Amino acid sequence: MSYYKFQTEAALAAWDHVEAQTAELQKVGQAFSELFGGKAVFQYTVTSRWFTGIQFSTQAKSHNPALWTVPTKQNGYSSVPLKNFPRGKGWESDEQRNDAKLQHAKLLTKWNDNYPALRVNKEPLLSSIGFDWGMLFLTGILYFRLADVIYAETSAKPDATAEGIEILGSEFSDAKRELTAQINEGQPV
Repeated sequence: MSYYKFQTEAALAAWDHVEAQTAELQKVGQAFSELFGGKAVFQYTVTSRWFTGIQFSTQAKSHNPALWTVPTKQNGYSSVPLKNFPRGKGWESDEQRNDAKLQHAKLLTKWNDNYPALRVNKEPLLSSIGFDWGMLFLTGILYFRLADVIYAETSAKPDATAEGIEILGSEFSDAKRELTAQINEGQPV
């Protein structure tokens, strides 16, 4: 494992851009989820972040669970509306079935009209610190920012144009410990 730090203006600007997009995604995703009485769930990869669904509390009675996908561990315990009206449900009456069908149509319209399509692309940030997603897919990376320095831990070697400085693991650990302390104290990072 190797450790690096990056302090170029391009890398810091790319970091700030990703952070601004992430904050916007959080805000938009949560506002969207509140339309349905739930909490936003997001998915992450090395290269991006996006809204994936809504997590409902077990007490939420504002939605009909028969019209939503089942929350599982794989989808972050989130749900999305079923694309098609569920067949084979044991509706007590035709009237109840027709009401549920109308509710499903309204649900899909509300979902499609308001869905937060914003996707945070982290590839420019990774490129600014000398990495491409292909190498990171194989090696992995842990990175964070402390003040005006981006620290990275990875087996990949950054491109020389990124002006990364290889550092000792102890410097990386000290920075990580300081960041953790700031987060625990509620300080802005």
